[in-house]
Amino acid sequence: MKLIHNTGTDRVIDLMRPHLKRGNQLSCVTPSFSLFAFAELRDALSELDRVQLILPPDDDGLEFLGGEGDRAARNRLQARWLANQCAKWIESPRLL
Repeated sequence: MKLIHNTGTDRVIDLMRPHLKRGNQLSCVTPSFSLFAFAELRDALSELDRVQLILPPDDDGLEFLGGEGDRAARNRLQARWLANQCAKWIESPRLL
């Protein structure tokens, strides 16, 4: 097991990217879901054959607009567009 600090060069996304290829599947359980994290993975997620995403039942901890570290991303004012893109992705048949 490896502890990931998710900062600098020790990020979860950097460990995931090599495995997010056409034909692969992704199963993920997460306590939070950020639109900005979705934006980073959007192209790679569309290549996958199947995605299982398990989120908490309440939306209090999802952090759709990210945390304090996502201020620069929020300042780009793309949250509404990203939310629409995410909704389209969720409605796609790959997400089960």
